Amino acid sequence: MKRVKMGGSFVWMMMMMMMILGLELQLQVEIARAQNQTNGTTPAAEVNALNSILRKWGVLGLNGAAEPCTGLAIDNTELEDYNPGIKCDCNGTVCHITGLKVYHKGVAGQIPDELWSLAYLTHLNLAKNNLTGPVSPSIGNLTRMLYMNLDHNSFSGELPKELGNLTELIIVAFSTNKLSGPLPSELGKLTKLKHLYMDSSGVSGPIPSTFAALENMQVMRFWGNSLEGPIPSTFSNLKALEDLRISDIANGGSSLAFLKDMKSLKVLVLRNNNISGSIPSNIGDYQNLSHLFLGSNKFTGNIPQRKSTSLLYISVLGAGGSMESSLTGITSELIEPDGLLVRRQRDGTSTEHSPYVIACRDLSYNELSGSFPSWINQTGLQLPTNLSNSPIVRFFISGAFHAAAEN
Repeated sequence: MKRVKMGGSFVWMMMMMMMILGLELQLQVEIARAQNQTNGTTPAAEVNALNSILRKWGVLGLNGAAEPCTGLAIDNTELEDYNPGIKCDCNGTVCHITGLKVYHKGVAGQIPDELWSLAYLTHLNLAKNNLTGPVSPSIGNLTRMLYMNLDHNSFSGELPKELGNLTELIIVAFSTNKLSGPLPSELGKLTKLKHLYMDSSGVSGPIPSTFAALENMQVMRFWGNSLEGPIPSTFSNLKALEDLRISDIANGGSSLAFLKDMKSLKVLVLRNNNISGSIPSNIGDYQNLSHLFLGSNKFTGNIPQRKSTSLLYISVLGAGGSMESSLTGITSELIEPDGLLVRRQRDGTSTEHSPYVIACRDLSYNELSGSFPSWINQTGLQLPTNLSNSPIVRFFISGAFHAAAEN
């Protein structure tokens, strides 16, 4: 057998390639070591708690990492941009897990107790899963929490009073759950809170008077529950509110006096709350108000003569959310963004109008009286052409418009 002699140049090239590979490997090791020294190390207790939670939920992609605070967890990527995911805060020596997102992953059962030990959490998003059972009082351990979203699950039982310990909270959401019992009065301690979502959560009983302390509140949604009235008059303190939605309050007896200084309102939905008295005559001063839904109450008196310039359209909704329309040149579609019934319309005949309805007003099923206010004939309002005989208008604002139609 003949031996094949390799030229010197070939051997030299192989040696150089091996050296380069060796240098690259060494460089990667040094980079990883330097990165770890720069970012810090996550305490074993937090690593074990995180891995236990993810293992119980069967969540892949994060499970089992000896050092979870690397890569996306520590770069500039926002937690909302990937799922599942975590975020960490590192000071060069120690890293702490500050964010956990397991959104719409079908995880089921109760929240593992280990989660309540992650005391550095500021962001928690477990929405749209199948989580069940009561919310543990140990949630009060998460005192650094800023944003917490637990909506669209199947939590049951009463909300724990320990939620009042989370005094740094800015946004909290429990919408669409199977809770029961009253809202804890301790929520009134969350004075930094700006958004509170409790719609269709299952809570019942009165709205705590302590909520008057939530003066930074911008969005408050309580509709679709079994709350009892009245709406606290001290809500007048909530002058920063932009979006207020409450419906189906039993034993109401409220008035709209609490609205007096809520000039920042953009959306006001107070359907079926047994509210009586008149609609504030200065409602036209609420220049940001684009959606007004006051149907199924006990209002009396006249419709105010002035309206907000933001109220450009009148939405006409039939029973059960169905819709009738005799509007010329308009094709319509009923949509439900965040539960608010709004008509989306496309104008097939003119490009001068906005392609979508941006505002609506509904005062149906009240006991209003008097004649049409002058703004009814204002250019741009989407009303039937034959206003006086329209069954839509009779339905839309029963009382005032019904009387006007019969006259």
